[in-house]
Amino acid sequence: MTMRLRLLAVLSLVAALCVTTGSQADPGPGFFKTSNIDYLATIPLDSDTAGGRLFGKTFYVLTAKGLTVYDVTNPLIPVPVGTTALPHTPNQEREDIDTNGKILIAGQSYHGILYVVDVSNPRLPVLKAALRGAADHTNTCALNCTYVYGSEGTITDLRDPANPVVVGNSGVDGHDLTEIKPGLLLTATNPVTYLDVRRNPLKPQRLATGAMESGAYYTHGVEWPQGGADRFVLAGTEEFFCGDEKLGSFQVLDTKDWKTTGRFRHVSSFYLEQGLQTEGKSPVNEFCGHWFKPRPDFRNGGIVAMAWYGFGTRFLEVTPKGEIVEKGYFTPAPGHTSAVYWLTNEIVYSLDYTARGFDILRFNADKPAEKDPRLTGHNVSVVFDPSAGAPQPIGRQEKQYVCPVPTAA
Repeated sequence: MTMRLRLLAVLSLVAALCVTTGSQADPGPGFFKTSNIDYLATIPLDSDTAGGRLFGKTFYVLTAKGLTVYDVTNPLIPVPVGTTALPHTPNQEREDIDTNGKILIAGQSYHGILYVVDVSNPRLPVLKAALRGAADHTNTCALNCTYVYGSEGTITDLRDPANPVVVGNSGVDGHDLTEIKPGLLLTATNPVTYLDVRRNPLKPQRLATGAMESGAYYTHGVEWPQGGADRFVLAGTEEFFCGDEKLGSFQVLDTKDWKTTGRFRHVSSFYLEQGLQTEGKSPVNEFCGHWFKPRPDFRNGGIVAMAWYGFGTRFLEVTPKGEIVEKGYFTPAPGHTSAVYWLTNEIVYSLDYTARGFDILRFNADKPAEKDPRLTGHNVSVVFDPSAGAPQPIGRQEKQYVCPVPTAA
């Protein structure tokens, strides 16, 4: 038996043991949760991750060690079937990897290296190419992974996966892009911008824009459910890094009449106040709103799960009017929730930045919703939309945070 097969056998056994012995029992670190969330298990194999990718019945997780591939045919028993090391640096972002099920891309902007991994055989993922100068902070597959669009504008031709070539710049400078449907991209910028790259992959055409509530918040991720047919665009923002009361948010934009107006209208925002259940105050970066996902049955409203660093996984409902209602939460202690993924309309994987691995949760829609009594969320409706008027550039978000300097008493 090869070393790879021995490792996978051990990992599969550990995963099975974690699930079979972890039902409703805390494996060590604790948690806070509402009664409509069931804790099912912790898979401690892949910690130190800022995100993964669910593609069909396969789940990919990137950590400082490399890439692990799970078979999630049974979402309650994720079975690790493949693994490969990637030449990381300590600054490897480890978030928002992308795949079409045949090739997978990951990148780290510290050296700007784009990794192209052959995952056509999930049991034997193989690094196919590595290109310096091709990776931004996040990198998104488009047009069936024939092109890669970086968060800072880099465009890479991936039609020959073994020989990627940087071919241009999109003009985007933000945190991420999401392919809504083949060739149609939504940017995590402020304003959020809808782009069409189908006619010319090197010259994205702007279709619509929509400003977030405040230019002071850094747009982290965006989603447009139903492949762009939904009424709402969803967006999450990171923190202001200055101890502000509003640090990280979830926001809703209305897409009604966007084809004629070219604009998305901001409807509502949801913030969490400072403070943790355990200590009443929190380090600055605890407030970061991170990756989120709408539930698979989201249709012009519905449930969203959002990773919120020290606040754990927050479950929110978007009403048919675009209002945001808190439904429940799961906060690991210790833990630093980085990303969430719906495996079904009930089962959620909650990934962790630190040493926890990922938790398997069940959201019970038939149980009463609960709000966190210590961390009251704020739902703010805003009429003013800065995007009304002349089209704004895709360009750079507000990244130069100017924080107040303490003065001596």
